[in-house]
Amino acid sequence: MTITAYQRRLLNSPEYQGYGGVRRASKELGIPYNEVYLEIRLKPRGYDSWGEYEHAKWERHSRTKKYTRLSTIIRKGLKKLNKSQAWLANTINESRQIVHTYIQGKAFPQKQGVRRKIETALNLRPRSLEEIVKE
Repeated sequence: MTITAYQRRLLNSPEYQGYGGVRRASKELGIPYNEVYLEIRLKPRGYDSWGEYEHAKWERHSRTKKYTRLSTIIRKGLKKLNKSQAWLANTINESRQIVHTYIQGKAFPQKQGVRRKIETALNLRPRSLEEIVKE
């Protein structure tokens, strides 16, 4: 669905700029929520599409220190043990996909139990991943 010039003017009015404005505009104007969000919230921030926004979001995450440190630790540990990402995924009972995102530096295990399983699987000293979280 394409947003018309008239709808664009309405979306940019102060009425829809505050809290709950996206949902209200979507309902009142009959435009899908994701298109309204793109128009009201993302385009003013310089994003022309959802894909561009998602890419930038992942770039921000992958640059954070704890994500890149975890990535390095896991890569070195796997190389030292001569094991694969699939082996690590099976060992810690997580999907290969999530282990891949850890290695890419795009995610960090939030649960303490998962971090401990990674430490055990890679023969790291206990609580070494906990230190990364505190930084």
